Amino acid sequence: MDPLLTLKLVRLAKLLAAFTFVAGSVGAVVPGEIERRRALAYRVAGPGFGLTWCFGIVLMFLTGTSLFSTFVLAGFVLSFVTLHAVLYSVGREERQARWPLWTVVVSVGLTVAFMVFRP
Repeated sequence: MDPLLTLKLVRLAKLLAAFTFVAGSVGAVVPGEIERRRALAYRVAGPGFGLTWCFGIVLMFLTGTSLFSTFVLAGFVLSFVTLHAVLYSVGREERQARWPLWTVVVSVGLTVAFMVFRP
């Protein structure tokens, strides 16, 4: 298989996984029925998180990017922050504060900024 085609397919797969993670995360922290929020957290955001990490690590190897690059480390940390805000939000029914939503939005925004500008 052509290496350039492989790289493009892995990038597309990571992008789709990231969209899944973000959609599930935002859906899980928006106030509403706890069953819906938990389903989005566990069935959408969780697998999206795992797939994003897997494809990201594959991309690191394909592109020769260092694991200790600023944007890679920032992406790792911010994705964990997002996941923990989502899991905290759906952990108990009475947890419908706004800070998990803001945490998800800010973390995702910063991750995108780090991936685009690569400091």
